Amino acid sequence: MLSGVSSGPAASATTVGGCGLSSDASTAPGSGSGACPGAVQNDVPMVPERLLEELREFHNGTCRERSVFRRERAELNARLARLEHELRSEEVIGRDLMQRIQTLEIAIHRERQWFDGVVRNLGSNSSDADIRSAGGAGVFLT
Repeated sequence: MLSGVSSGPAASATTVGGCGLSSDASTAPGSGSGACPGAVQNDVPMVPERLLEELREFHNGTCRERSVFRRERAELNARLARLEHELRSEEVIGRDLMQRIQTLEIAIHRERQWFDGVVRNLGSNSSDADIRSAGGAGVFLT
């Protein structure tokens, strides 16, 4: 946007097409048309009002970009916080389920030991009805 600003001894001259040639360089002998090959001719002289307008446009564009960036960053931070919360919740649920599974495994192991003890105490000559009346109802013999 600020391609029309030149530095050096001819600070009041404007550059042509952003190639570094000043507008008075086009009148130099042997310079040809005075424009860089492929460059767009800038016919509007760089006056302070035009320069200020370009600076305002640049500033406004930069402010818009920063605003968009801040909004996107805030949205991503909110999403990150939500996902971290969900992860912690899932970890808590996982630990709770592991404790429940361990409790059930311990209960199954104890019941199996109890059942094996009942079977051993009654002996191998007892019938299934004796085992069921001893408290093993609903448990199948293997």
